[in-house]
Amino acid sequence: MERIPPEKKPLGTESPPPIRRGKQAEIPLNAAIVGGGKACYDLLQLLDRDRLSRLKMKILGVSDVDPDAPGLRYAKRSGLLATTRMEELFGLEGLNLVIELTGSPKVRDEIYRQKPADVSVIDHRAIRLIWDLIQIEMERTALERDRHFYEEQSRKGSIRPFSRNTTSPMKRSSESHATRFDTVWTGRVRKWAGNVS
Repeated sequence: MERIPPEKKPLGTESPPPIRRGKQAEIPLNAAIVGGGKACYDLLQLLDRDRLSRLKMKILGVSDVDPDAPGLRYAKRSGLLATTRMEELFGLEGLNLVIELTGSPKVRDEIYRQKPADVSVIDHRAIRLIWDLIQIEMERTALERDRHFYEEQSRKGSIRPFSRNTTSPMKRSSESHATRFDTVWTGRVRKWAGNVS
């Protein structure tokens, strides 16, 4: 039987394989955050309405023992439940996920003791993966926006023709974004790998 080689596509044009997801992927995530510090504040800002809808996720509330914690104050301004008592989060209607951002094993263990049985927990180590995926998605969106801009400018004739010895702005931009992306991603992986015990 003759083996037929796969069709070669130009580098960077391959489609990613489809991700098979079960029925549970259709269930929206209703999350609460324990630990309202700077990481919570940054995460709430990154998870804007558009990203939350794509993730099928809704943040319901935040708790922190410090009433002046930046993430807690941001949650309050955003109309979310903001409390200094973690137990109040567990009574939120539809809650099915708790994100622990304190970094404290003691707090994490307390969450596991108090949470309802049908509520899952992501701790401060696992959330780094989500954080990195969001950052990768942001980089991809920026690259895509730049590509569309240059294509549109080129189509309109706003970008003048270049000689053979001149690198096009599209190529320069792509290379600089790719380099920045590789640097950011490599740094994050090294940082993440170094922090895993």
